[in-house]
Amino acid sequence: MTDGEKVESQDPLSLSGGEGPAQEKSPGEVEENKKRNGESKGAAAEKESFEPPEGGWGWVVMLAAMWCNGSVFGIQNAFGIIYVSLLKEFGSPDDEDLRFKTAWVGSLSMGMIFFCSPIVSVCTDLLGCRITAVGGAAVALVGLLGSSFVTSLGPMYFTYGIVFACGCSFAYQPSLVILGHYFKKRLGLVNGIVTAGSSLFSVVLPLVLRALLERVGLANTLRVLCIFVFILMLAGFTYKPLLPQVTISSKAGRRCPPLSKVFNVKIWKSVGYCIWAFGIPAALYGYFVPYVHLMKHVEERFGKDVNKEVLLMCIGVTSGLGRLIFGRVADYVPGVNKVFLQVASFLVIGLMSMMIPLCNIFGGLIAVCLLMGLFDGCFICIMAPIAFELVGSQDVSQAIGFLLGMMSVPMTVGPPIAGFLRDRLGSYDVAFYLAGIPPMIGGATLCLIPWVESRRKRRALKSEGHKSVMKRCRRADSSLRGPGVCSRWMITVTACASFLGLGMSISVLGPTLGDLAINVKQNISNISHVFVGRSAGYMGGSLLAGFLFEFMNHHLLLGFSVLLTAFGMVAIPFCRNAVLLTVLMSCIGISMGSLDTGGNVLILNTWEEHSGPHMQALHFSFAAGAFAAPIIAKLLFGEDDQPAENTTLESKTDQLPTLAQNSSFSPVTTMKDKSLDAILHFTHSESSTMNSMWAYIMIGAFVLLLSLLFFIMYFRITLLREPARATSGKQIMAKHHNALIFFLSFFFFWYVGAEVAYGSFIYTYAKDYIHLDTSQAAGLNSLFWGTFAATRGLAIFFAACMKPGSMIVLSLLASSLSSLLLSLFSSNMVILWSCTALYGASMATTFPSGISWLEQYTTVTGRSAAMFVVGAALGEMVLPALIGFLLGKVQELPVLMYLSLATAIITSIIFPIMYKLATSPSRSGWKPQDKKPPEVSDSEHCIPLTDMRSNQGDEEQEADLLSETSAAATLVLESSPVTFSNSDLSTKRSGSPSSLSV
Repeated sequence: MTDGEKVESQDPLSLSGGEGPAQEKSPGEVEENKKRNGESKGAAAEKESFEPPEGGWGWVVMLAAMWCNGSVFGIQNAFGIIYVSLLKEFGSPDDEDLRFKTAWVGSLSMGMIFFCSPIVSVCTDLLGCRITAVGGAAVALVGLLGSSFVTSLGPMYFTYGIVFACGCSFAYQPSLVILGHYFKKRLGLVNGIVTAGSSLFSVVLPLVLRALLERVGLANTLRVLCIFVFILMLAGFTYKPLLPQVTISSKAGRRCPPLSKVFNVKIWKSVGYCIWAFGIPAALYGYFVPYVHLMKHVEERFGKDVNKEVLLMCIGVTSGLGRLIFGRVADYVPGVNKVFLQVASFLVIGLMSMMIPLCNIFGGLIAVCLLMGLFDGCFICIMAPIAFELVGSQDVSQAIGFLLGMMSVPMTVGPPIAGFLRDRLGSYDVAFYLAGIPPMIGGATLCLIPWVESRRKRRALKSEGHKSVMKRCRRADSSLRGPGVCSRWMITVTACASFLGLGMSISVLGPTLGDLAINVKQNISNISHVFVGRSAGYMGGSLLAGFLFEFMNHHLLLGFSVLLTAFGMVAIPFCRNAVLLTVLMSCIGISMGSLDTGGNVLILNTWEEHSGPHMQALHFSFAAGAFAAPIIAKLLFGEDDQPAENTTLESKTDQLPTLAQNSSFSPVTTMKDKSLDAILHFTHSESSTMNSMWAYIMIGAFVLLLSLLFFIMYFRITLLREPARATSGKQIMAKHHNALIFFLSFFFFWYVGAEVAYGSFIYTYAKDYIHLDTSQAAGLNSLFWGTFAATRGLAIFFAACMKPGSMIVLSLLASSLSSLLLSLFSSNMVILWSCTALYGASMATTFPSGISWLEQYTTVTGRSAAMFVVGAALGEMVLPALIGFLLGKVQELPVLMYLSLATAIITSIIFPIMYKLATSPSRSGWKPQDKKPPEVSDSEHCIPLTDMRSNQGDEEQEADLLSETSAAATLVLESSPVTFSNSDLSTKRSGSPSSLSV
């Protein structure tokens, strides 16, 4: 087999570009097309029977591809070091646009690597992986060697930005395609290992480049890098293709494949691929900005003596770790659901980019770079597997090529724009803030892909003869069916958005407390009772909602709760009396408590045993809202920089808020916290106060829109179904149901109390007990909540492949270990920073996992949810107050760490007790794990957020479902106001299908 072979599909079952079912051809038509294209029957049969060896020489190919990724992107990622040297080598002090011009060297190089990708994909198909890779490496060697002899920026644009980058592009893309020749089952893991090569080089090269630049200068450093590229050229010779040889029939009269095979436009007929190909570039406008400008930003903010190369090392280390972890995780995520991993990656990358200018200590920047690198690895390593899922292995080469080509534009223009903003504004702050917006927009766009692909598959099934059977099933269960896929997704998205608003509504009070005090013409100490009022209302609302949810439609009740929250938030800026403000906060607390309880119950009832990932997504939305509110309040509507003239706040107070943006889920209580003393020393003008009040109005408007969505869902269901009636079935309850609810409430009392206490007082503890300065203590607090929020995002995906009980056990082990080390080595800086991050991560998943775990063994009703929400709220009130009291009395002991250890031990004791109670046998047994009869598939009506079950055989399962029309009557009914519990559809012990009862 020669290198000139065309890469064809090795998987006959893979999707081919997303052509609609109407365009599908019979086997005879496919064979006739192959004949017209000059492909013999023998080659087609051999291709269809080809199976990758899953090893052998493939391991050598994997190492060669790993070197390729490392040498190409290791040099690109380390350009920040070269960038500083270029400023010194070719720059002039009088050039105002120096950074703008110099940034073009690196951004042009990175952009050209991706811009050439469509051409590279065609060359890979025509010439083969080996010739393309070796030839590209040779061109890159010439370009890099030529760059070492230039003396100005102009020629550097051509030699480094174009020639070297084009050669790297031709060497890089075949390293991704060749892996499909040797691996299929392990493709995700192998891609993770290969892409981890760039992370390994990104760790080593910054140190190497810094040493070389100091000793031998820029020119000789580039010549040393030529050695890496020469080895890359040798590595390309290992790319031995394995796909069957394509023979060209002499009757065809062609020496070249048809133009449609060279420039494959078929992939653009796939709607899922189109969304992916436009969403990824939209997310990358700010992606390369930190790699180019972070080194200079650190030098300007922290001085030239700081070891800034450590940041690139941190990105490299965690990026490699992320590629290995997420590459393996991707193997367990079926189909296009892998795209949700990229969504999470872009969300975190965007948030971390915005965090860079907020970090006033070097340790905070290290934490930001660690998280940014981890999710950068996730985004990179699953690009090829997603492309395989969207277009199939036959078209994957050009699919990746077109995508990388479109990525070139945003990655090229981003860094120069950031440099231009720095030259004009004198700071990189605005550039980094803007760099974080595109990843969030692009990530939100990618969420449409699984929905589009699921609709395409359903249309394909209908076109294959199942349509008539599906109609019979619909008629059989027309009076019984609950909400389908779209309805469940609509409910989930609306619930997550409402928790996003809930998080913003709760946390916005902290950063705007001083402005509220001015608005009501009181000191902060005189309005601290608003926290007590809101906390009392929160608990009352939770209890009230627990009872009302048993009798009212869930959507209607949540709609009124959200509506009340919206009106309350909008009314806060117009409240000029402290007493009225307290009453208003109490009313808002009632609505928030109802929303918290109702949201948890709604997700449990909607997804039942598949609620784990969705529960994690719900509480991650809360964390995202809590994180965003201070940014909205202070960065978008913050106070002016002008000094105050009108009003001054006193600098002392006895009672301060516990929580601004860090509650696990619920109300804020009152405590004495020196971490907010800084609030009391600034002065305000009336205009700045009203600016921050706009944050309440904006959040209220957002929440108001969500209330409309709940009302729309309520009226939609009411029009489609009969009026509400009581269910005749009996809910499945564990033998010790009440004891389980009590112990879970007690468990959440300690867990949430410890979480809020640590997050609220770690600043004070670090400043007074460890004697850190203000900026370092604030960085430690940000590290705790940053890892907390990031882990909640990751938990969405881990919850799909792990049981809730396993996640709770891991969280308890991590919290126990970290709190033990913090108690024993409380003054050690390494232990303090690392274990704070671990403790924050360990606290992130416990609350949503606890609810999902309880749902496995007993039915969680509105009253049950209200009980453990109230238990958590009490813990949030009691434990922080206890810590505040002890810190004032016993300042020589690390009481915060001791409390964390004590709560970890208590929760570790309570959980085994709950497990014993839950699994205790009873006459009726505990709640079954599979609520639906085994012959009924969930694929049509209950699709989890990241369903980890294999997609293989989906069509056969669907056919079995459709052929059993009698099974339609056994579908789980989950609608409102018509509410059917799982026990309403039960079979007698005989197991006879005819013994169904409603």
